[in-house]
Amino acid sequence: MGFFDVSERWAENYSGWIAVEESNGYHITYREMAEVIRNHTGFYQDLQYDRIAVLGAASFAWFAHAYSVLAAGKTLIAPDALLPVEDMVTLLKYADTQVVYTDEKDRKLARALEQENIRYEVYPQHIAERTAYDIENEDGHIMFFTSGTSGRAKGVVVPFSALYANAFKVREWLASGYEGKVYLPMPTGHLYANFIALAFWNQGRTLCMGNPRHIAEEIVYFKPAVLSIVSSMAEYLLQNGQQGENTKVITVAGSRCERSLEELAAAQGIRMQNLYGASETAGAAAMSRIGDHVDHLTAVEGLSLFLEDGELVISNPDCMTEYYKKPKETQEVLQKGCIYLGDQAALHEDGTWNILGRRQDMISMKNGNKLYYQEMDEELSQIEAVREACVLYTDDRIIAVIVANQEDQKQIRSRIKVYNKKQPYYRKIEDIWFRQDAFPRTSMGKMIRKNMIEEYKEQRT
Repeated sequence: MGFFDVSERWAENYSGWIAVEESNGYHITYREMAEVIRNHTGFYQDLQYDRIAVLGAASFAWFAHAYSVLAAGKTLIAPDALLPVEDMVTLLKYADTQVVYTDEKDRKLARALEQENIRYEVYPQHIAERTAYDIENEDGHIMFFTSGTSGRAKGVVVPFSALYANAFKVREWLASGYEGKVYLPMPTGHLYANFIALAFWNQGRTLCMGNPRHIAEEIVYFKPAVLSIVSSMAEYLLQNGQQGENTKVITVAGSRCERSLEELAAAQGIRMQNLYGASETAGAAAMSRIGDHVDHLTAVEGLSLFLEDGELVISNPDCMTEYYKKPKETQEVLQKGCIYLGDQAALHEDGTWNILGRRQDMISMKNGNKLYYQEMDEELSQIEAVREACVLYTDDRIIAVIVANQEDQKQIRSRIKVYNKKQPYYRKIEDIWFRQDAFPRTSMGKMIRKNMIEEYKEQRT
């Protein structure tokens, strides 16, 4: 099913209901949204280009243009709009982008794209009206990009039909029992934001689109019942009492959600719901239901999860088709009708799953032992006065990286000495780096550990 048909169906079911609300006062109904999609789809069907990038903040304008590209049967290139110009151009070239549409032109990006013969245009303002009979409903493809925390971002090609099918499957689970508006301040260049938007639109909800830089102010303005964010955002809001007085449910995805975050939310009367998936799975493969712990995930309808040599394997026909121009990497992930993402998991007695982390977060040390980054990160984060903590493994040494106030550093050093006494020899921390700045993260909240290893080496030379 293409997005044109989807929007028409929503218009029939939720006609006058508000589909989108923005902090500038703009709002649009489901019926109006369908009309916009119809007209925009006609524009993109007439366009001579087949590989089209759409850049912009989380707004209805972005969704209208991006999803009309899909409804026109074209390939939508969806990079993170906040990327540095050099990285943006690299991804657009790799994706064979022919034209870029944006809400506002950036001069530096314009010059760079001109050198690469990639057209760069502002969203068209005047689009001719179309009727439903003018439109050929088609299934386009979206190219998302892996976060690139390893330095090797890949283009993940996802059919819209797969993304929509997966969003439709979770519509009855997502924030079930809690009515009200949904606040989604996530970057549009990530699958999670698109998946969540489609899932909640399938419920007839009002989606409040905003800017993560103004998240606290916008929560006050929108008064949402549901926040759809990443774990690091949720932790910040809850710790600072900025989650909003109307918020009843926080849905998180994109990175691991700890039980401690659930407890923090529960203390303020808020339910947490954790979604597990990746761009490759075209949406959530498993999620916690309302009332379950965030580390007790149930496979989404139609999927089966199982372990193979300690790795979680997902049987999912609705998924990506390929890593663009990377057949070897595609074959490593897509095998025998299943997806192998390299995640480790544990099966609870009740049949639910706990996602433990990526295999790449397990380090085989020179002494033959194994070091699990995430496990030690969590242990150090529990030390009083620590704001952020992680470990690095470099030159056969374990380094603790701590963000904390200067007056607390002496106490933290003492606590780490006590911690070391309880550890086997291969898990002992050999150096502590008190870092002034917050950890570098992707726009989805994932820590970029490799950057800190490089920075640590520079600090110590």
